[in-house]
Amino acid sequence: MSLPISTARLVLRPLRRTDLAAFLSYRSDPEVARYQSWEDISRAAATAFLRAQAKPSLSAPGVWQQIGIARVSTDQLIGDIGLLLREDGRSAEMGFTVAREHQGIGLAREALTGLFGVLLSRQTLERLDAVIDARNVRALRLVERLGFELRSSAEVLFKGAPCTEHTLTLSRAAWAASQAVAAHARGGRA
Repeated sequence: MSLPISTARLVLRPLRRTDLAAFLSYRSDPEVARYQSWEDISRAAATAFLRAQAKPSLSAPGVWQQIGIARVSTDQLIGDIGLLLREDGRSAEMGFTVAREHQGIGLAREALTGLFGVLLSRQTLERLDAVIDARNVRALRLVERLGFELRSSAEVLFKGAPCTEHTLTLSRAAWAASQAVAAHARGGRA
C-alpha cells in the first residue's frame, strides 16, 4: 500500500518536517492527548518523530507507522493515523488523532473511510482492531458507525488512573457490508 490516498476533503500522506507547527499544536493540546498514550511533546522530540515517520512503509509488519491527515485545499496537517500491521499480515491495529478545531465535522470518519477502503482491499488483511478508552465516547461512536464491533474489554491503569479499555474489531466482510449499505443510502452511487 502506498500513499497518498485522497478523499473529497483530505489527503492521507507521509508526515513532513514542514508539518512541525501543526503537529506540535495538536500533540500539545491536553484535551487531544487525554486518551492518547502520549503527553505533551517537545519541539526536539516532534522534529525527530516527523523525521522518523517521513517515509512510512505501510506494508512493513511489526512497526507502528504514522499517516498524516491533511486538508486537500491547503495541505495543512490536521491529525494523524497510527497503523500497526501485525506480523501475520492478516490483522492490523490502528489509532487516530485529529486536532480539536477539526473535530466534529466528519473529517476523522472521512480519513478512516479512505484508509480502510485501501487497507481492506488487500486480500491478506482480514481485520482491523482499535483499542479505545471507554471514556472516549466520541471515538467509540465513530468506530461503531464504521462497523467495528466490541471484541473484549479490560480494566487497566491508564496515565495513573483506572479505566476500561475496549478492543473493537472491523472485519473485511463487515466493512464490505457497511459500504454496500452506505452506497444504497446514497442511491446506489459508489
